[in-house]
Amino acid sequence: MRLRTPVRIGSRMLGGGNPPLLLPDIDMFFNADIAMAQHMVKAVRDAGLTIIKAAVLHDEAIALNCGTMETFLDNRGRPVTVDYRRLISKKVISKDEHRRLFRFIQDTGLELVLSVYDLEGLNLAVDSGAVAIKIPSSNITHQPLIAAAALAPVPLIVDTGKSTMVEIARALEWAAPARERGLIVEHSPEAPPAPLARHQLMMIPRLAETFDLNAGLSDHHHGNEMMLAATALGAVVLEKGLTVDDPDSDQDVYHAMRLSDLKPLRRQVEMIYDALGDGRRTRPSDRPVPHSRMGAVAARGLSTGEMLSLSNVGFALPPLGVGAEHWPIIEGWQARREVAAGEPVGWEDIEPPS
Repeated sequence: MRLRTPVRIGSRMLGGGNPPLLLPDIDMFFNADIAMAQHMVKAVRDAGLTIIKAAVLHDEAIALNCGTMETFLDNRGRPVTVDYRRLISKKVISKDEHRRLFRFIQDTGLELVLSVYDLEGLNLAVDSGAVAIKIPSSNITHQPLIAAAALAPVPLIVDTGKSTMVEIARALEWAAPARERGLIVEHSPEAPPAPLARHQLMMIPRLAETFDLNAGLSDHHHGNEMMLAATALGAVVLEKGLTVDDPDSDQDVYHAMRLSDLKPLRRQVEMIYDALGDGRRTRPSDRPVPHSRMGAVAARGLSTGEMLSLSNVGFALPPLGVGAEHWPIIEGWQARREVAAGEPVGWEDIEPPS
């Protein structure tokens, strides 16, 4: 994937050949339990990460009380159907509780990326010192919110889950003013976890090329393998929900990573990124020729003036004689002196025919 202009998210530079950002998302997984949220924040810090993602969800009225039902997989992968308004309501906390939580996060030494669902939440996120704003996939059609977020003084991340390319193009057009500060587009496979064939990870480079943006992954796989694959595909952000190791059944918990995943996953991402390299292969001039290559040897004793052919020259390792890659040049040359059978045939032993 072609390198693009890097985007600064807080203290991190993303894209342009920089390592990807592993972005654990506590979102509202703590269900208004601030002590649990603080425990998760400390675990992120202790895992050696520097940026965490959360959300601003302060008003249950964003979900109508109209009897709409939502189905998700519980923590054992079994379908559960609940009232959508109730599901949202139990996650809502007040603006003041958000502010206190965000201050705690920052006092812990972490920088903060925030998902927003309404204009009040956007203002709170900016006022709270978020280093980036995210438009969640549910709001990819929310023109007023995207347009306002695009004018915020920090970079913008747009999640594209459950959307068409037309909807993505339209949302990114609304978000265009954010390109000046940094705009990242995220591929987001469907949740509940989609079958592997529908994860479509090749959308990551496609989104990057189509819209000339740095692209990332919002992961909804049951397991962490997709984030490793996305690292190899050039994703600049690897975002995934985060929950405690033994969570209660709740929305999105089935495909969230556990606190104990953080340290090993961070190391795996770092190893894969380091292994990618820069796509170039050169051999330093001072590096010796590998011993495993072959050089010319006398297949039988060579007489002075004898012409070289595959009947009297063989090849053996290490390459003490003329390298085998030079055979098209030296075939038909003649021996300047006698060379015993099995001995290397060096440049000093041969000459062009007279």
